Amino acid sequence: MNSLNAFFVSLYKALGFLVLSAILFALGAYLSLNLFYLGDRAWVVPAVIAPTDTRVLQVSAQVAQYSSERARLAAQRKELLARLEDMDRVVAAEQAFQRNFRATVQADLHARSQDLERLQKLGEAARGTQGEIERARRAYTVMSRQRLDDLLQARLIDSEQFISGTYHLAQIAHSNLSLAREQAAIQQQAAAMRREIDALRSLASPRPGTLAIMTYEMLRIQRDLERSLLEQARAEGSREALRQGIAALDQSLGEYDRLLATARNSPLLRATGGNLTVAYVPYANLDNATEGTPLFGCYLGILICRRVGRIVEHLPGEVSFQHPLRNQTLRGRMVQIELDEARWAEEQVLLGRKLLF
Repeated sequence: MNSLNAFFVSLYKALGFLVLSAILFALGAYLSLNLFYLGDRAWVVPAVIAPTDTRVLQVSAQVAQYSSERARLAAQRKELLARLEDMDRVVAAEQAFQRNFRATVQADLHARSQDLERLQKLGEAARGTQGEIERARRAYTVMSRQRLDDLLQARLIDSEQFISGTYHLAQIAHSNLSLAREQAAIQQQAAAMRREIDALRSLASPRPGTLAIMTYEMLRIQRDLERSLLEQARAEGSREALRQGIAALDQSLGEYDRLLATARNSPLLRATGGNLTVAYVPYANLDNATEGTPLFGCYLGILICRRVGRIVEHLPGEVSFQHPLRNQTLRGRMVQIELDEARWAEEQVLLGRKLLF
């Protein structure tokens, strides 16, 4: 009985020693890990980013959205450029029309001034000729009528011959009337030509505040000029608006180019073609995580380690991740790593140097 009691006492002591040893070992391991993470600056947190990762899909969707919006703006800019070129052609055509219009008006004004000058000379000549003809007609009429009366009284001619002579004198008077009508027509034509010349001068060099008397033809010509000026002003206004719209689109396209460059440089976008093996590095550990740095995977916590891969390159941008031991969010950078075996990406941490064995 005493021996049985002694066995149980020994067994209890042994179990107590084992339990205490396990507790002390766990406590020591916990303290060691805390001391390790507190003082070591060569560890990284591995991760695998899959193509179906929410962040990858989100970045891919952003790139597609930015690309679609940029293509839409580029098409809109091309359309505005085509409209701007059309407005340039309209302005050029209207300016050419106005130059030709003014040149034509000047040429027409010069030609009509010469025609008026010739018409005035013809009128002056006609007035002088008419006066001479009128004086000669009067003298001839008086003389002829007196001669006819004398011949009729002397019965050298009969009544029929007297009437025939009188009719001849009437025809001479009628011819003089025709000359008067022609002179009046010349004066009327000269007056109409003066009005046309005044209207052409008003078209050639318009004066504000003055009212020019124009013919219907000149009013139609002036209307064509005003329509050309209005069309040019409208085209120039549209052209300026189109230029401002193109400048705004260029600015928007530049913004989308920057957004696309940022999105395409995202390391997450590299995972669209397959799994991307990376590691999160806190800012405090960046100096020990250069390109080509070997990575070690450990057994039994951090006791037995061997080389399992290396750091390939640093990826742009900042990331946030959870501390492997404490409930703490860390900020740092992401690096692309290359592992000998894919299973090491499932480890909690990888070391940048070997610790014990």
